[in-house]
Amino acid sequence: MDFVAAYLNSSIDVPIFMEQPAGFEQGGSDAKMFVCKLNKSLYGLKQSGRNWNNHFHEKMMKLGFLRCKNDPCIYYRDDDLVIGVYVDDLLIIGKKERIQEFKEEIQEVMRVKDLGKVSKLLSLNIRQENENELFVNQSEYVIHVLNEFQMTDCKGVSSPYNFIKPNSNQPNEGSKPVDSYLYRKATCCLLFLANGTRPDIANVVCKLCQKCIAPTERDWKALKRLFRYLQRTRNYELRYSKLDTNVSIFSDADWANDLSDAKSITGYAIMLAGGVVSWRSRKQHCVATSTAHAEYIAMYETCTETVWLNNLLLELGQENLVSKPTVVHVDNRSAIAISQNYVLSDKSKQFSVKFHYVRELVTGGDIEFKYVETCLNIADLLTKPLPGPRTKMLAEKLGIMDHNICTSEGRC
Repeated sequence: MDFVAAYLNSSIDVPIFMEQPAGFEQGGSDAKMFVCKLNKSLYGLKQSGRNWNNHFHEKMMKLGFLRCKNDPCIYYRDDDLVIGVYVDDLLIIGKKERIQEFKEEIQEVMRVKDLGKVSKLLSLNIRQENENELFVNQSEYVIHVLNEFQMTDCKGVSSPYNFIKPNSNQPNEGSKPVDSYLYRKATCCLLFLANGTRPDIANVVCKLCQKCIAPTERDWKALKRLFRYLQRTRNYELRYSKLDTNVSIFSDADWANDLSDAKSITGYAIMLAGGVVSWRSRKQHCVATSTAHAEYIAMYETCTETVWLNNLLLELGQENLVSKPTVVHVDNRSAIAISQNYVLSDKSKQFSVKFHYVRELVTGGDIEFKYVETCLNIADLLTKPLPGPRTKMLAEKLGIMDHNICTSEGRC
């Protein structure tokens, strides 16, 4: 659902005056001495967004909804109705009868447009083939991005990386600078895509974004390589099934990945309903002194996201999806041992205190770390460059599939 002229409905909490709009002046020859006092918000005011949010919150509270403590953009009610809010757009989740009742309730107090069953939301294409499966993709957005940067006719490749490593420890040495505005624009588009439905490109986008200040020809070639990968995988989509209630969490790190500052990369993937629902690929904030140190930092970041997700599910009444302890798969035995034992050693005594939060979670029975072979760690895709076949294999394990192949084989 979409609210009509949303910002114009909210009240103003402080006196605001404006010049009389052209063509509507009053006061005759002294019109310039008169101003208008606003009774409602207008688009363009700094506080309009907040005023609208407060107005919407009051209406939802009167309808019996509660604001989610773990995500203020989610409202829920005792009748198993969940409302997702993005500015003036609503995503309603629940049984058909309850959804229809809510639509009638909200239309009585506010002007809204009923857009019907969701098919597109924030450039996400959403379709439901049956009652059990849901598919989400950004194929149209990929085509738009390729067209925007004149890459629609490029030849596709199987891997987003070029595995030719630079000879120097300074990756941009000897490379000519390129238009930084165009480069930032491209990485912004790719970042939106990586955070939306394409975790398979999250790591390479993470690396490209680190070059936004002074991009060079080498960086631009790497970016075009990613465009060629998107050309080949434009029909990739995430698949979710409500029949799969298992929660799988994987954590990984690539030690001293960056040649310029020796910092490591954290990667994690949280699987739910057969597909990935939360993932991250980013550079760690401090230099890790060993692989175990890098993995331990990654475990900490994975745990914070896991605890938040568990709290969110519990608040929404999805206790069946939360297990205690929640199992997190890690491919480093030393890091697991550090999380389980309150032991101080020469190799671990320099660890920042905040990372030992994982010990508290393990001791309290909230988290359990289990060892998994590197070849089976799905988060490996989020930490380092991988060849085409392994990239495709891990992407499939994340719940990503090609819509065309899936349709031809009758799987969706």
